[in-house]
Amino acid sequence: MVTTPPAWLADYGGSSEAIDKFRSYVSIETVSRVYDAWKKIRSVPVPFSHWRWHSVAAPGCRQDSREWQDIHRQLRGYMDDGGVLVITGSALTGKTSLLERLTPDSIIDNSRSGLEPGAGIPSEQVPSGLFSIDETQAHDRRDIVRMIAEMKAAKRGFALVFQRPETFRDHQIGEYLAAHPVQFLNLSDH
Repeated sequence: MVTTPPAWLADYGGSSEAIDKFRSYVSIETVSRVYDAWKKIRSVPVPFSHWRWHSVAAPGCRQDSREWQDIHRQLRGYMDDGGVLVITGSALTGKTSLLERLTPDSIIDNSRSGLEPGAGIPSEQVPSGLFSIDETQAHDRRDIVRMIAEMKAAKRGFALVFQRPETFRDHQIGEYLAAHPVQFLNLSDH
């Protein structure tokens, strides 16, 4: 088992705070596995180099301000350009309200639809335009990995939602997004 991060991770973000943030989203083992595979092929981009993090004060359900309308427009544009948006935040921070504005009528959510947690998502049920997956951890990991591959091939963006960064890390999908542009948006309640 790997206990220390690869040397290149020390250069990521330039600060120990940035490295700690990165490591809350991706395990050292995942980073090592992805980096070892990358060293063999040296493809572009360098793994995880197109990942960005932002934290904003949680709006809750109140997202009608001019500032939030600008944020909605920027995030939709990012996804329109093929980027993946990962939203994190505790309960009642406005994650689902944000999805309703970004991808109205195109939210996949097994946690509320009466389906079993982890139930499959057939490819034909994935909306054709922008879409999001609320409570992503309630979905089968293999389906999420398949959708990541399909959307990457189609150059389509989408959004994923997790309660905490560690939930994203524990769902073990980071390695499948390592070469993809990913915007992490944390809705902070303080």
